[in-house]
Amino acid sequence: MIDRLITSGCSFTEGHMNKVECGWPYHLAKNHNFQLTNVANGGSGNEWISNSIIQEVENSEYKNILVVVGWTEITRLLGTFDYNIVTIRPQDFDGLEGKEEWNTMSEYHRYVLKHQKVLRKFFNDIVYCIYKTYHSIHKLKTYLENKQIPYIFFDSINPSKVTIKSTKYYGQIILHSSHKGGDINLKLKEDEYSSVINDKWNDYLFDEKWIELDGTRTVIELINRNPKLYEGEDSHPNEKLSFDLSEIIYKKYRELY
Repeated sequence: MIDRLITSGCSFTEGHMNKVECGWPYHLAKNHNFQLTNVANGGSGNEWISNSIIQEVENSEYKNILVVVGWTEITRLLGTFDYNIVTIRPQDFDGLEGKEEWNTMSEYHRYVLKHQKVLRKFFNDIVYCIYKTYHSIHKLKTYLENKQIPYIFFDSINPSKVTIKSTKYYGQIILHSSHKGGDINLKLKEDEYSSVINDKWNDYLFDEKWIELDGTRTVIELINRNPKLYEGEDSHPNEKLSFDLSEIIYKKYRELY
């Protein structure tokens, strides 16, 4: 019998502003008699999320585990700055708009502001971000299945699954947004990226254990559909949405396992 719930994700899973007892993992564990281990970390990317679950399972002696992951924004890359793990995004290097407060934040943020033009070419490849996310999902999915650990995946911010199209000269992928009109069209060359970003990987990664959320693809889409009911601080889930998410997840868990 499953009695241990291990969860990971970004702030949508951690509980925004460290409000752990308002997040969906808290409600899922409390209302359905799981012992909770929530290793989510606000602002983290998908590679960090994948690693965090594997590390927790390997370093603990938990038995009878259910893993639930709320995957995050694709463009969040795992990096290091001054001996500390940081999240690096292509949009951090696209100009000063929206970064008015960065000079008052961490040393990493101040460094990026000062050296944007030099650093941009290292981190401006969104297709690489998709490639890294696909590998991160593949690694965790394969690990859990080899361990015979039940799991459920879903998207928090943007859909992780891209649409793949072909043109006469190159592949094209669509990175979908949770906001209307926000989709991004990207070229996909016949190279190492296309050996991962393809229909075969899509079919493997995004199976029945990758769940929709009441007919929507992401938590953001749920909020956008009914902001008065669901939107909390800084466009994060409020407690009502966190509770409803926990029930959606539990219902799917009962269907699958």
